[in-house]
Amino acid sequence: MAVFPRVGRVSKSIRTHCVVKRPARIKALTKKAIFGFPFWQINRASWMPPYTTRSSEATISFKELEGNLRPRRESFFLNARMRVEETGGGIQKIIHQIWIGDNPVPQEWMDTVKAFADKHGYEYKLWGDNSINELDANVIPGLRELYDKFADQPAGRADILRILALYKHGGIYIDADSVIMKDDKFAKFLDDNRAPVFFGWEDLNDDDIAKLGDIGEDNKKAKRLVANGLIGGHKGHPLLKRILEGLVENTNSQGEKGSKEAWKTVGPLYVTNIYNKTREEFPDVHVYPMKYFYPIRWHNITDHEMHKKITIPEESMLFQYGYSTNGFGDIFRKLREKGKASSGGKRIRRTRRKNKRKQRQATRKRKD
Repeated sequence: MAVFPRVGRVSKSIRTHCVVKRPARIKALTKKAIFGFPFWQINRASWMPPYTTRSSEATISFKELEGNLRPRRESFFLNARMRVEETGGGIQKIIHQIWIGDNPVPQEWMDTVKAFADKHGYEYKLWGDNSINELDANVIPGLRELYDKFADQPAGRADILRILALYKHGGIYIDADSVIMKDDKFAKFLDDNRAPVFFGWEDLNDDDIAKLGDIGEDNKKAKRLVANGLIGGHKGHPLLKRILEGLVENTNSQGEKGSKEAWKTVGPLYVTNIYNKTREEFPDVHVYPMKYFYPIRWHNITDHEMHKKITIPEESMLFQYGYSTNGFGDIFRKLREKGKASSGGKRIRRTRRKNKRKQRQATRKRKD
């Protein structure tokens, strides 16, 4: 047990306890541990907690402090770049992406998101098919069983995982087929945002509505859906929990169709209906204009480098390709095969040149 007499300084006796000889220093210890100091490296900062103790001694378990706070074992002074834990709206500074299935990974696009995370101090998390176990889907009854129903629909599983990841960890979810084109502007946008949960709209035209079929009269009149390709969410926000809780009931209520039309039962249409029903209950949730995250409609795009060849509106920050919609699985597969053939051809040419050099050298030696 740690003892806190009235005067003195921190002791380095840390095998079984630590001794701090000043009253009410426990919060100073806590503050240091959270921000990355080994808590035995406490200095004499005058910062004091909002509570004090009247007695000359107070006790705290060393193991309790270590176990609950999990202090990092490196000095803050060695970590010159200290990361802030939250951005605007109290949203955790974590970027989430998901990749499920055997299709080629659009690494070129995802690298722009990773670069953004590194530059602006965000933790980066990539979730896969087995991440459902790490995220503990059992927190919502029936959610794991629902996830298994979408075994042949990676998009449906990804729709479930993104909400669960945000509910458990908080942060910003970004589709793997998105490219961040204006990283500084996007970082400022996230800092200035005040909504604890936010989405972006997907505007619909008459042709879209005709193709989508029954999306509800209100959505037809509004000519828009809540897109779920980019979501910001505070950890544990009740709207995220409401979305998760309704997934199972909504899918099961539609019978066999429920697990075959993911965009309706667990995707954008479902999220739109939940948002419309809970707008008064959660007035702090916000949906931003489509052009912020989706400046060009993600249909009929076949060039994987289109984001390098276009100019997006001033307010826009990202670009989305529509990987599944536009069949980019086949496009990337052909590109990868072409790249392998090209690299194989280069190896053959290098080998030929090397052999010719050897022949010339052997010829010279014979002449000499």
